[in-house]
Amino acid sequence: MRATTTHPVAKLSKPRRRSRAARSAVMSNDALRRAYRKVKVVPRCDLTTLEVGAIVNASNPGLRRGGGVCGAIFEAAGSVNLQRACDAVSPCPVGEARITPGFALPAQYVIHTVGPCVHGAPNVDDARLLGSCYRSALDLAKANGIRAVAFPCISTGIYGYPKRKAAVVALEAVRDWLLRDGNSDSMDEIVLSTFQREDSDIYSELVLVVFQADHGRIE
Repeated sequence: MRATTTHPVAKLSKPRRRSRAARSAVMSNDALRRAYRKVKVVPRCDLTTLEVGAIVNASNPGLRRGGGVCGAIFEAAGSVNLQRACDAVSPCPVGEARITPGFALPAQYVIHTVGPCVHGAPNVDDARLLGSCYRSALDLAKANGIRAVAFPCISTGIYGYPKRKAAVVALEAVRDWLLRDGNSDSMDEIVLSTFQREDSDIYSELVLVVFQADHGRIE
């Protein structure tokens, strides 16, 4: 009889389990990617033409018709009707938000928020209040079942907030809101409307940085 040779059976090693930190990092990266896909920077955009659930109006504490984007929103919505609705929900403290119908606008609602007025370099409180504008508006949208919201650049006009610093605050506030409490599932799209070329360039650059894990401090 021919002798048979037996070969040792190779033992398959068990796949190494990722550490808790590694698993957390993967989940964090996945969540960031999902959040990033919800955000859209739209250059040279007229908020009053957007067919979204709500557009955001950078307003004043009395929710009175102003100039710039605020004036354009009132004009497009129908100034008398929108002012009457604003009077019913005013005042609006800095960092908070109020909601009214959109009236003649393509958007169903207008969410009014009041950003900080900055003289010189913004401080920690200014950044906190500006971030609160975005969070409050998004909370209000979620509470009203609104799944698409469009923002202007808040506080960067006559309110004096430096554009790049304001963009960092805005993007981080939107990112953190999307990552919290299952908010990403409640929102289909967040539009960041930039009217001036400088704003478009700033947002297009920073959105790629802010939605990366461990991006560090942005100047």
